[in-house]
Amino acid sequence: CTSPDRLPIVGQLAGRLLCCVAMGSRGFSWAHLLAECLASRLVGAPMPLERSSLEGLSAARFETDRKR
Repeated sequence: CTSPDRLPIVGQLAGRLLCCVAMGSRGFSWAHLLAECLASRLVGAPMPLERSSLEGLSAARFETDRKR
């Protein structure tokens, strides 16, 4: 499955629920890096991506579209 902007959705959804979905046909390319991001978040380790990159993959990016 894919998201409307064709980018993965990674991070916290509701409460303590974490997700790593919507990788589409690029799943093999994204899977390792995004799994490492989630694992880093769980154990409090440094993230392998910059904050701005992770924010661009957050599910929250769709919430701002709905509020407009």
